[in-house]
Amino acid sequence: EVSVTDTDGGMWCTAINRNRFGDTVASETVYSTGTGDRVLDFGSVAGTAYEGYITVFCVLPKSGGKIHSIVLDLN
Repeated sequence: EVSVTDTDGGMWCTAINRNRFGDTVASETVYSTGTGDRVLDFGSVAGTAYEGYITVFCVLPKSGGKIHSIVLDLN
């Protein structure tokens, strides 16, 4: 999950789960549902069990959105 502050309601983040060879196993894009503090959850990507890594990238609003934290729970 990604904890953010969205200033204009247009923020979005994508999480990509890749296996150890770099092939995409799962990908999910989550959009903010409005302005203010939000938690963007990537349940379907984190739930795929593969040896590899997860990449997260976000598009911030021009008016100054913030990413506060990125949390990955492997349990």
